[in-house]
Amino acid sequence: MSEQMPLSIQLLDNARFDNYAIGHNETAVYSIKNTLEQYVFLWGAQGCGKTHLLQALCHSYSQKNLKISYLPLNNIMLTPDAFENLESMDLVCLDNVEFIAGDPVWEEALFNLYNRLRDADTRLLAAAEKSPTGLDFKLADLASRMCWGPVYHLKTLDDEEKKVALQQRAKNRGLELDDNVAEYLIKRSARDMQSLFELLDKLDNASLVAKRKLTVPFVREFL
Repeated sequence: MSEQMPLSIQLLDNARFDNYAIGHNETAVYSIKNTLEQYVFLWGAQGCGKTHLLQALCHSYSQKNLKISYLPLNNIMLTPDAFENLESMDLVCLDNVEFIAGDPVWEEALFNLYNRLRDADTRLLAAAEKSPTGLDFKLADLASRMCWGPVYHLKTLDDEEKKVALQQRAKNRGLELDDNVAEYLIKRSARDMQSLFELLDKLDNASLVAKRKLTVPFVREFL
């Protein structure tokens, strides 16, 4: 597996396309998986699955022994030097771009990176909480660079879609999750799908150890 993971940044093993709760984001997911658009930009509120999709594409490339680099720009240990030589990658994924907006050194490095990736024909998938034109960039033309390819606004799941996603995840694990338990989890825990899936995995293990079914009283006790 050919990966470049600076500063020991690791991909989430369960961030895969087959367990992403799509909701109303079919077009964006199809584009990322099945087209060869060189540049794609994803934006949306926290919990809509931006990181999941970036890392899912990284896993997909790694399985083909292609070179990838995943950089979460909210990592305070990263410096603009992290962009050096990324044009040698097959795929570059930039997460949390909003964290560098307004920083002139970072912005210049990102601007130059876009140009180098274009010349090298390296694919780039970037993500932020706001659209490129909504980010507070100081460098002229940086936002336009980030619109060189499709820009997709990812929608968060509503509660009914979250319930269905949780139940499908449970079914894939051979676990029965009735409506009452699913609704209780959504109302009583972190509402983003990554956190909900992680909680479901922990509950599954806890129920096996306790030899108890997943019921509201059991979940309440566990929480």
